[in-house]
Amino acid sequence: MRAALAIGVVLALAPVAIATVPYEGTTVERVPSETRVALTFDESLGDETRPILRILRRHDAQSTFFQLGTEMRAEPGLVRARARNGHELANHAWRHRDMTRAAHPAQSLRRAQRAAYKTVGVTPTLFRPPFAEVDDRLIRIANRQGMTVVMFSVTAMDWTLSPAYISAWVKGELEPGDIVLFHQVRNSREALPEILRWIEEQGWEAVTVGELMDGAPQP
Repeated sequence: MRAALAIGVVLALAPVAIATVPYEGTTVERVPSETRVALTFDESLGDETRPILRILRRHDAQSTFFQLGTEMRAEPGLVRARARNGHELANHAWRHRDMTRAAHPAQSLRRAQRAAYKTVGVTPTLFRPPFAEVDDRLIRIANRQGMTVVMFSVTAMDWTLSPAYISAWVKGELEPGDIVLFHQVRNSREALPEILRWIEEQGWEAVTVGELMDGAPQP
């Protein structure tokens, strides 16, 4: 009995190995690649989600969706539909608030992690802060919860540009290794087919951020 207790104490005091988070201590805007790009979508889960999924499926493209925890709770069917299509679910905090000013950012990220696991049985390994507002403290919090902080190198500016301008802008900026920011809104949905056709014409592949990061050299 005493021997068992002693072994238990030793095991309890032994250091626990923690998996290294890719790009720990920094953010990811793009990843070196010769033929791959990552299309990502932030929040606005709703009427445009299923049409976007159909367009992506038609072009055999995979994407990463950074989702709010409140949206995952409200629309679990849409989140599961994306998972069934092979898309990547990532953390965008519990609510769309500036996490650098939030009183309890760790709790917000953790709640979104739980919502993701409850909805699709997966714990996200990627986080993008709302409003793209990030600081060293928030990076540490995300890393401690097992997440890499992912930003972007190209933005579609779909909150202000028309579909035609979005298409022209993204095609003019996009290079292999880029991570593109879209939202699940009409303007991006209408621009997406032309952008995906153009990516195919370049001989490139649209993949998830996780796939883009796999095998890439770490800083």
